[in-house]
Amino acid sequence: MMDDFAVVKAPRLERLVLYRCRAPRGFCTRVRIGDAPRLNSFGFLEPGQLLQIQNTVIVPGMKVSTRSIVSSVKVLSLTVRFGVHNSVKMVPAFLKCFPNVERLHIMSEKCDKPSRYLNRKFWEMSGPIENVASCIKVMSLREFRGEPSGVGFLEFFFQRARVLEVATIVLANSKLTPFPKDEVVSKVREILKKRVSKVSSEVDVLESNGPEGGKPWNFQKGADLSCHDPFSVA
Repeated sequence: MMDDFAVVKAPRLERLVLYRCRAPRGFCTRVRIGDAPRLNSFGFLEPGQLLQIQNTVIVPGMKVSTRSIVSSVKVLSLTVRFGVHNSVKMVPAFLKCFPNVERLHIMSEKCDKPSRYLNRKFWEMSGPIENVASCIKVMSLREFRGEPSGVGFLEFFFQRARVLEVATIVLANSKLTPFPKDEVVSKVREILKKRVSKVSSEVDVLESNGPEGGKPWNFQKGADLSCHDPFSVA
């Protein structure tokens, strides 16, 4: 458990990984990023974490400025509860804070009663997200269960991802987490058919054979600096 984590001055820091760093129930972990000009990979931003860049606390709907972005980050990993409004509404805000992200990885956390109001319209109302349109080349979504907000995100993303090269959607293990797998696969295929981008990209839809919630992150892989993407599903 951790209440506050701050990168104050770290001119040589290239990789920041906060794995399952959560505050006690009812509290939130504050993650502060100050001077880290070489920070390339950052994760896992989780539900309930409060992100602060320089002196700016990131909140939904805010206008980004040079003081509220980290332009050096190319690899970003988020953990999202797609059925929880307070979790989902932070995703556009987080993405706008890292405008040059090229590789985006999202872990979907289980939600007992997902909201049906967090659909594609919600994502469209969040406004343009620069990195989705012009930077993200690799995207992965793990432990996907077909929540309305998750489906809406995929519709929003694939309609706007102009430079996407590879996308991997990993469904949750249906043997451990009951959900309408065939229906979800059908929805994903329909989304892919409606893509407007002319860029040829490879999209894989797989099913996890791991435990509920996904396999634990590999610390050895994360510490290996020869691996340029510590959050890759490969």
